[in-house]
Formats: sequence, C-alpha cells, structure tokens
Amino acid sequence: MSRRGITAQSFKDTVPGIQLAIFETVWGVFTGLKEVLIRRSEDGLEVLCRFKTPPSASTKADCKRLLREVLDVAFDNAAASFKFGTSVPRKPYDQIMSQRIFMAIAKEVAPWRLKAGR
Repeated sequence: MSRRGITAQSFKDTVPGIQLAIFETVWGVFTGLKEVLIRRSEDGLEVLCRFKTPPSASTKADCKRLLREVLDVAFDNAAASFKFGTSVPRKPYDQIMSQRIFMAIAKEVAPWRLKAGR
C-alpha cells in the first residue's frame, strides 16, 4: 500500500540512505539530540526527535528545517509531521540516527569526529 506516494519498499530503501545526510547536517549541531526516528503515516511521514531534555522553540525550528531539507530530497517533497520530546514512543518507528549509528558512520567516513563524540 502506498501512503502519499511512499511505498513500503521505497521507504525501506530510502531510510538507510539518509543517515549520512543527517550525520552531516543535524547530528553534530544538536548535542542534546538522542535519536531521530521516522515512520510512514497516512499523510506521508512522521518524524520524532528525541532529546535528552525538552528542546527550546528555536532548537525545534532549526532541527525541523534541517531535517525537512534532507527529507524533501530523499522523499520528493513528501508531507511530513515533526514531533519533539524526551520519552520513548509507543508506536514503532525506524531509527535513522542515534549515538550507535553515529559511531558506525564516523568509523567509516569521519573518524576524527569520534573524539568529539558528535
């Protein structure tokens, strides 16, 4: 079934490809960000940004803007909703960035970032 043009297969194929873009554009900027999660919804995409502590309004706006730029390219301007919080979601999501994913990418493409941790 397609949700706003995003098939299950295209979603599955695209999510791993955007990890490097998020590594480069988002992860190093927002040090309080614990993970970025994504899932398909009836309206397109749902993105959940989990922070260590509640983010400020400007942090939310900046994070959303940077993620929106990545998602616009990856999913051809699909509709997306953004949520920000600190708790673990009840619904299943795919993890597109976390400390574990950061470490795996950094080992391969940017080992100097391992010392900084972001």
